[in-house]
Amino acid sequence: MAEAAEKLLANKFSRQNAALGAETTKFLRAAKVLIVGLRGAGVEIAKNCLLQGVGALTLYDPKPCAVADAGANFFISEADAGAPRDAVCRPRLQELNPDAVVAVADALDEALVGAMTCVVFTDGVNRDELARWNEFCRTRTAEEFDVRGVPRTVSKPVSFVWAFCAGLCMTVFVDHGDAFEVKDADGERPIVRLVESISSETRGLVRFAVPDGVPATSPPPDSLYEFSDVAGCEAGDAAAAATLGGAALNA
Repeated sequence: MAEAAEKLLANKFSRQNAALGAETTKFLRAAKVLIVGLRGAGVEIAKNCLLQGVGALTLYDPKPCAVADAGANFFISEADAGAPRDAVCRPRLQELNPDAVVAVADALDEALVGAMTCVVFTDGVNRDELARWNEFCRTRTAEEFDVRGVPRTVSKPVSFVWAFCAGLCMTVFVDHGDAFEVKDADGERPIVRLVESISSETRGLVRFAVPDGVPATSPPPDSLYEFSDVAGCEAGDAAAAATLGGAALNA
């Protein structure tokens, strides 16, 4: 049952995997994102998070809807005037991704923020509060146990984003903490191909298809390839079998 569900999700995000990589998609599905403020910038970020496959999205904006909000937030109408923004937007955002958990927070506190992967502030806090929350996210720690069962305190920062929209102009500030590691060396999309067949000669012929939305470029010489979701291929020995599940292979 679980395997079937995984296959359905893999098919659902196949184009995204081709564009961003399966590792990024897996990270997004496990991510917990908090969005504070649901005017124009906030609701747009919430929409994009859900469409990209974020697994859990929490909303915080208890301010009552005003008629003017309908001009910035496409999920708010004049009929919603007086109701909390987050409560109005939650069911409409949930429709975008039924697999995600979309919730409304009762209060903005350290317990809530500390449980998140990323927090995005767009409205409802002043500069001093932003600085305080940025410091909290950057210096957050958690207790873990090592292999001997001994507790230790480790750094567990929460990604902090401030996105401010002023008409046609927008400012974004991002802080992932001191030890954030950028794994994408050049910002280019990974080259993804769907292997259809491999002949069995010493210098075999590989036939592949190009997924939708991926440029039909040739890989650089001496590239390193990684195979995933291998089906219908039997390995001749245990060593070869160990290589067929996602480990890197020389082309």
